[in-house]
Amino acid sequence: MGIIAKGVVNDFLTAKLDSFSWIKKSKRQDLLAFLDDTGYELDFKLKPFDHQLASIALGLEMPEFLFLLDMGTGKSAIALNIIAARSKAKEIKRTLVLVPGPANIIGWEEEIALHSDLTCTLLLGDRKAKNKALETESDIYVINYSGLQSIVTSLEKVAGRKSKQRTIDKKLLLDFSRLFDCIIFDELHMCKSTKSLTYRICQQLSKESSFRYGLTGTPFGRDPVDFWAEFFLVDRGETLGQTLGLYRAAYFEEKNNWFGGTEYTFNKKLAGSLARRLRHRSIRYADHECNDIPKKFSKNIVVEFPPDIKEKYQELIEKIIESKQNVSESENVFMQMRQIASGFIKLTTDAGEEIYVDFPVNPKMEALESLLSSLPAKRKMVIFYEFTKSGDMIEQMLKERKIKYGRLDGTVKDKTVPYKRFKEDPKCTVFMCNSKSGGTGLNFQVANYVTFYESPVSPIVRKQAEKRCHRTGQTRRTYIYSILVKDSVDIRIAEFIEEGKNLFDLLIEDKKGSILTRLFA
Repeated sequence: MGIIAKGVVNDFLTAKLDSFSWIKKSKRQDLLAFLDDTGYELDFKLKPFDHQLASIALGLEMPEFLFLLDMGTGKSAIALNIIAARSKAKEIKRTLVLVPGPANIIGWEEEIALHSDLTCTLLLGDRKAKNKALETESDIYVINYSGLQSIVTSLEKVAGRKSKQRTIDKKLLLDFSRLFDCIIFDELHMCKSTKSLTYRICQQLSKESSFRYGLTGTPFGRDPVDFWAEFFLVDRGETLGQTLGLYRAAYFEEKNNWFGGTEYTFNKKLAGSLARRLRHRSIRYADHECNDIPKKFSKNIVVEFPPDIKEKYQELIEKIIESKQNVSESENVFMQMRQIASGFIKLTTDAGEEIYVDFPVNPKMEALESLLSSLPAKRKMVIFYEFTKSGDMIEQMLKERKIKYGRLDGTVKDKTVPYKRFKEDPKCTVFMCNSKSGGTGLNFQVANYVTFYESPVSPIVRKQAEKRCHRTGQTRRTYIYSILVKDSVDIRIAEFIEEGKNLFDLLIEDKKGSILTRLFA
């Protein structure tokens, strides 16, 4: 980094920057007065929490800002209230929301309907379908990062290789960028690598937009160098400098590694300096700072069937209606309906052998992966499931992502080993168990995130499972997520649990067909 003068680095480190930490100490009436002074028209569909009021105020004061809030603290609600207010003021016409995966697209559609009157268009399908959707006039357009790549890149041959790679089409990217005057980078840490195709595409979007907001609870992993790319996309270098080189020269020590390359090690003595600088265009709220949030936060993550799988599901609906008088047949088909929603199906061959067929696309697993990628540092999650096969698939995903976990179900002989590991090892961040094995008797206060990949049909068993984390001794808010497939038995199970009823028991006992009618309405 010798090419960057020491004087330039010193000026960078000693520059006086704004800090907004003071707003975290403001009382609710002061926050409301602050919002009133902004002059924007606000129409809250749901009563905002104090930390949300503070964040919205900052977002209305500045056209670019980063909200570094833990999962479950309402980042999307903050962004939507900012967009709605600026849209009413005629500052924003079209907003692009970038999300990690397809499951998040559906999630944002629900959030938009819950928190605003804004119209939205979901950019799904192939390139042709997405471009067609772009012709629709809406306030907000939602697309996942990889889906964005399919619109603005092309596959080109690589010299000397048989494979092709995606290359940015500059004209397509420029034309696409100019469609939007506001960009929301959801889970901004997806753009942390300046060498990635995602970052290079988002850099152009950032350059063309007038308003830019970043949302994430995990701004960096092990390396603070990740901050630069994320902040640059939002504030164009105002916080961490115009170049990655300047940022590295200021906060990192440079040395050559064994392979002839260069390594950069963060100078821990400057941690305080970097923390103060980050406050210039960001606000950080950990879950324990959001004192007005109820102690239990529940949210449904709704995903959609792939079209071909939905056809198979409809066939089963007809089959279970036909066999309603046959208890064993109804039970079998009911289980198959649940399996299909979870990404697989158990079949019996002509030879009588039982086999499992995994579906190539599994929206529920994609949603679970997205939740795990948003898990705050040093936090733990318990994942409940019903089928051993589901446990196998979840375990395989965790291994591929190199996430340390414990597992508890009928396949585990010594149940105390994984349980103890999860409670005592800070690096073991996930505990996966079926509701029968882990839903009662165990204490998981070490975790404050719970996800139901599949929910038990019994409201009693469900409540017991939730209580493994949300119980006396828990010092943090408990966040409970249910991953549900739209128009599936998942949704109906959730509805009956809400009413305190066991769907399967009612289905078997249904003599007049009233439960069947409601189940498949």
